Amino acid sequence: MYLAYAAADKVWAAQFSTALRDAGVKLWFDAAEIRPGDEWKDATERALRDSNILVFVLTPNSVDNPWALFELGAAVADNKRVIPIVAKPFDPSETPPLIGRYRFLDESSPTEAARRVAEVVAEPA
Repeated sequence: MYLAYAAADKVWAAQFSTALRDAGVKLWFDAAEIRPGDEWKDATERALRDSNILVFVLTPNSVDNPWALFELGAAVADNKRVIPIVAKPFDPSETPPLIGRYRFLDESSPTEAARRVAEVVAEPA
């Protein structure tokens, strides 16, 4: 599982990542995986390719963030499962077109969002 988010939402993403890992779900979170001196772009692209699910954190910061939208586009193009989480209210008219076809999880609490995502990924497809 790969976590896509805007850098401005890093605190929320870190709390979500910790809660999801505590629930036993393996997640690639750049802040935990990329060490100083690593080539971040290569590591990010490799992790995105290797994941089967993309969790996209929807906030006013991410709806127009070029890198987060690149990650979303790559996941959609590769037919990955996409789980959008509305972590902070935003103008619905700003919803990225690629993500509009997926059912959103509307949850501002990173801990509760992690619990619900863990339940979803544990269910048989």
